[in-house]
Amino acid sequence: MTVTEFVTTVLASASVSAALSASLVWLAKSWIGERIKGAIQHEYSEKLESYKAKLDVARARDIEQLKSEFGENSAERNARRDYEYDARKKLYAEYEPLLFQLIEQSENAYYRVLSLARTAREGDLSPEGGGWLKRPGYYMRSTIYKLLAPIALFKIIQRNLTFVDLSVDPGISANYTLAKALYLTFTCDFELAGLSPAIKYEPHAANAKSCKNENPRQFWRQGIPLGCLDNVLHDCMLTKGQPLELRTFGDFERVVEDLTRDEGWHDVCLFFEVFENFHPLTRPVLWRLLVTQAHIHRLLIGRVGARSDSPLDEILSNLSLPPSEHPKFYWGESATNDPFDVATSFLREYTQDFKVN
Repeated sequence: MTVTEFVTTVLASASVSAALSASLVWLAKSWIGERIKGAIQHEYSEKLESYKAKLDVARARDIEQLKSEFGENSAERNARRDYEYDARKKLYAEYEPLLFQLIEQSENAYYRVLSLARTAREGDLSPEGGGWLKRPGYYMRSTIYKLLAPIALFKIIQRNLTFVDLSVDPGISANYTLAKALYLTFTCDFELAGLSPAIKYEPHAANAKSCKNENPRQFWRQGIPLGCLDNVLHDCMLTKGQPLELRTFGDFERVVEDLTRDEGWHDVCLFFEVFENFHPLTRPVLWRLLVTQAHIHRLLIGRVGARSDSPLDEILSNLSLPPSEHPKFYWGESATNDPFDVATSFLREYTQDFKVN
């Protein structure tokens, strides 16, 4: 073998060795890379399966929790629905028959207030005293009865609905609140006197008894204490026993006659004193009280045919009497709109205080 051939053989062997080495290195790298890739994929798959298992557990737990909450909410809704149904059923059974009577008696009371204004306007009531209210005759007795009848019905409603949830019907709750405000008006003579424009009113002054005939505006009592009002309602306006019912006017007259004859004095005598020789000019506080009651009566009368679910705030959104009604309350040239403004102010404040929630 020549030198040239030897060199060529050596070079060829080196080239082959280099190529083989390169191939081995590439194969080694590829093998290692695949092993690493496989290990990573295996680890990822394990983690993925672990996460999926955890998600399945969490999902199953959430589904069970939702089922539980839905079941509880459904049970609560069903219980609330059943409660409201029973409460409404009891409320309507107790209240609806009395509502018709309340509206009917409110109409009578409203027109009696108008009658007082008309009677004064026509001269049958005198600022100097006298006229139809000079003594406890028919006109005075019927006036007291008509004004007390709606209030007596409120006491029946109050007694019957003691254990009934009024909140299930906003409309009935509103009617109840108005009737309660009506009940309290006879006892709010001092509050009504103090509303702007204020009236100087001192029926409890030391000299009131001796001065009331000379200055009845200031010294004549023009309201009824709450305890006395309740006594009159219980003894004169409501039947005895159960169920409570409103007495007829004839029964009222007989009971009043018996009480005043046998006992000589009864709280009903306070009503006769309050209305004795009444005239809006000389008893402005009582006139404010009566006009305020007239506002409430109109609101109650307006409830006929109204949506039963009307809340109190909606009912009280317009407290004023229609302007067309104002002249019916004018009793003379000195009549003003003051009683109407006082009535709306009084109702706006007091119905919020007595609202049923």
